[in-house]
Amino acid sequence: MAGQRVIKRSLKRLEQVKTWQLVVILVLVSFLLATFLRLNNVGMVQRRAAVISADKEGNEQSIADRLYELQTYSTTHMNASSGDVYLTGQYNRDSKAVVDRAMAEQTPTTPAAVRAYRICQQSFSSWSQAAVQCVSDEMARLSPKNNDGTVHVNFPNPNLYKHNYLSPAWSPDFAGFSLVITAVLTLVVILRILTQVVLRLLVKVRYRRS
Repeated sequence: MAGQRVIKRSLKRLEQVKTWQLVVILVLVSFLLATFLRLNNVGMVQRRAAVISADKEGNEQSIADRLYELQTYSTTHMNASSGDVYLTGQYNRDSKAVVDRAMAEQTPTTPAAVRAYRICQQSFSSWSQAAVQCVSDEMARLSPKNNDGTVHVNFPNPNLYKHNYLSPAWSPDFAGFSLVITAVLTLVVILRILTQVVLRLLVKVRYRRS
């Protein structure tokens, strides 16, 4: 009998805070979590756009600064992975510089560079990745070859112009703390429900025995 009274008192204490109240709080905190995660992502998108804008302007110091800001933000905030960011403008400028140097210097590839540039000018009015590929293909076709049969066309490696920053699984910001609170509340609700079920079963078992 004493054991039954203890169990019943425990049930009454648990019932003072209703499960639905905890669920409502959990829903509100989950909404805050989703909001903060969204804000983190928006912050990343803004910084990624700043990188792309700086790349179009062509200021190398500005590009480096914006990349650093994006890297710092993405690696310190949840839900802020940048995805692949391509410095297309910088790649195109550096590739054009390769052609310009080849045309300005008297090297074995000069005639090929001039001809490739003129051929591709007919199809492309401005520099782009497609224009770069066109010049590269034409230079490969027109340039003199060395003894092993390969053509030396030293265009920049496109992979060096791709940046990707990953966000952490958890970060000490509003989103991170909201995630912790959400996880704790979820655990409390689950344990509360399980505890109530177990205590009620114990009451029924003791009642049958008595």
